[in-house]
Amino acid sequence: MTHKLKNMLLIGLVCAPCFVWAQTKPKRDTTKDRSVVIAKQQAQAKRNTSQPKNVEPPKQQEKAKKNVVRQTVARNRVQTTERKRTQHSQTTPPSQTTRAPKSATYLRVDQQNYFVTKHLPHTSGSIVLTISTNGKDWSISSLPKWCKAEKYDCYVTLKYDRNTEYDERYASLFVNSDNQRVRVDFKQDGAPLNITSCINYAYLTHTMQRNALRVNANVSIQGAKGQKCLIVAFIKDESGNIIKASRRFSNYGLQSSNYLCVTKEVTPANDNMQNYNVAFDIPNNAMQLYKKKNKLSCELSIYCVKTETYVSMGNYSLPFKAKVKKSNVATKIK
Repeated sequence: MTHKLKNMLLIGLVCAPCFVWAQTKPKRDTTKDRSVVIAKQQAQAKRNTSQPKNVEPPKQQEKAKKNVVRQTVARNRVQTTERKRTQHSQTTPPSQTTRAPKSATYLRVDQQNYFVTKHLPHTSGSIVLTISTNGKDWSISSLPKWCKAEKYDCYVTLKYDRNTEYDERYASLFVNSDNQRVRVDFKQDGAPLNITSCINYAYLTHTMQRNALRVNANVSIQGAKGQKCLIVAFIKDESGNIIKASRRFSNYGLQSSNYLCVTKEVTPANDNMQNYNVAFDIPNNAMQLYKKKNKLSCELSIYCVKTETYVSMGNYSLPFKAKVKKSNVATKIK
């Protein structure tokens, strides 16, 4: 080995440790430090919240939001309906849970809006009332006992009984539809009177003071149950003219003619033949006489107030005389 090579090897052995000692110090691995790990975790969490991995396009996001809102509204509506149904079932009977129909706005009976009047004969029969309304249904109330109703869709047939009484009878019924009401009034004629009456006998007497004539009569009346009948006495002169009442006794004269008229009232309890004994007085000075001596007569008859007719078979005449002296009348019975 040459000398030059030996020198080089010697220099290399001497300098080799220096090169090894002069190497740079290796860096420490800080990726596993606690602070660095925490900082990385926080940064990752922030990125996850702000920018999710599966980011949908804007249109799909809006559609998803609308679907969520729609589902929420539908869910709330169902919950509200169930809650109201529960409350209503607790406070309202089952029969009233359905919605009430609209009320009627009009009701007409025989084209009348408020009231109808019907005049019926005394015999039995029937009438028809036409009904028109926009209500759901209509009904009849306050139906009289002597009437029966047959209801149909747009009309009602009323059947009425015969009136056996002599007096008229009155009744009313109502046709109803919701809050609408029409009144129907009825008047039925009374049964016709078939009165027979007669004056069996009559006579005149004087009162104790002899200042009045007393009329005594026996009368018979049949077929006038509950009817007011009057036994009527008129005073007539020889010519058949009715004598008028004097001024002092104007209460004995009729209002229309001032004819002197005295009455006695009787009211039969049934239709059978009824006999009555009646007596009434006629004051002497009640007769308005223009002659000093007068031949007069007391005419008796029977009058029915209801029919306003005389029902006796002829008049019963009782003659007497009257004399006027110093404005006073004296009577003499034959």
